[in-house]
Order: sequence, then structure tokens, then C-alpha cells
Amino acid sequence: MALTLTQLRYLVAVARYGSVTMAARALNVSQPSISVAIDNVEDTLGQKLFVRQRGSGIALTSFGRSAVAKARQVLAEADELAALGSREPMSAASWCSAASRIWRPISRRR
Repeated sequence: MALTLTQLRYLVAVARYGSVTMAARALNVSQPSISVAIDNVEDTLGQKLFVRQRGSGIALTSFGRSAVAKARQVLAEADELAALGSREPMSAASWCSAASRIWRPISRRR
């Protein structure tokens, strides 16, 4: 199974807050959603990322620290990629103009 950016965001949030519940609150999602995502990431990577400590939150394993560092890099690069597309947004008017230039030649061929 491939990892998703959402799973990586959840992973980083849990590491940041030290608690699945606190991460869920910060991200405005359900706690089970975070737990399932973390379980899926651990299954995909084949190693435990956190040591769960009842009543006192969770702690990263050494592998978890490496995985979180890499997840932060991936998320930063994904944000940079998204920013590239938002630097010069196409207005609705210019999009319609461009689409009509493309559509007219195609529609006149009939």
C-alpha cells in the first residue's frame, strides 16, 4: 500500500503533539481516523513508529524519528509543488478565453 500525504500529515501531527487525541483535535478529525492512519503507515513501513504509553501519550521510536523527519521533508516538497501552481492562477475569464480558442477550431472541423 502506498503512503498518502494525509497519512504523513497525521504522522507528523501525532509526533508534534505526543498524543493521538491532541493531534486529532488540532487537525479537526476523529481520533480513530488518526489511529487507523498510523497503523497503516506502520504496516506499510513494517516497523513501529511509536511506543504507546497508557495515560501518558506516545513516544517516537528511533525509526519513528527518522520516518517523521522524512515525512516533514516530503510534506514540505509537496507544499512547494502546490505553491508553484498557485503563483499564477488563471482567472475564469482567461480560462474561458483560452478554452474558446481551443474549442472553436475543433468544433468548426465538422
